[in-house]
Amino acid sequence: MIKYNLGPIIIYPKSKNVEKFFSKLGEVFSTNDEKENKKLWVMTSFMATYFEIFNTASKWLRNKNIDTMISKKYLSHLFKGLNHELLVNLKLSNDKLIKDFQTKDGINEELLLSVKRLSIFKNLNKSFEKIYSRIKKIKDIKFLFSTWILIFCILIFHVFDYLHLAKIQFHLL
Repeated sequence: MIKYNLGPIIIYPKSKNVEKFFSKLGEVFSTNDEKENKKLWVMTSFMATYFEIFNTASKWLRNKNIDTMISKKYLSHLFKGLNHELLVNLKLSNDKLIKDFQTKDGINEELLLSVKRLSIFKNLNKSFEKIYSRIKKIKDIKFLFSTWILIFCILIFHVFDYLHLAKIQFHLL
C-alpha cells in the first residue's frame, strides 16, 4: 500500500517534521499517546485476513467457472467501491452503512446473518484483543518506531544515492 501512497501511517510521538516526511507515503495518523498507537497498530493485523476474504470469494467464482482475471477485477472493484463508501461517509455510523447495504430478506442480509451465526465477528474481536495484549507487552514503542524510522530513512537515502549514481553513470556512457 505504501508503494501506492495509500497506506495508513501511524506516528507516535507527534512530530510535524516526521508527519510531513511520511505524508508522501500515505495518510498519516498521529496518535496522542502510546496506548492509542498500540490500538491502531492492532488493525494492521487485519491485512492478510482481508486478502483471505477476497481470496475465498475469488476461489468461489473460479470454482463456478468465472475467469480468474474477471474474478479478481470484479472483486477488486467491488471492494474498492465499498472502501470508497466508507471514506465518503465517515460521518455516518458503521451500523447505518451495514443497514443501508442490505435488503430485508435479501442476499446481503442472508450472508451477514450466516456469518454472524458462525460467530465470525465475535471471534475476530477476540483475536484483536489477543493481538492487543501481545502488543501491549512491547515496552518502548517510541524506541521501536524511531529505530524503524531511522532504518527506513537510511534505506531511502541509499536508494536515492544509488539512483543518483546510476544517473551519473548513464550520462557518462
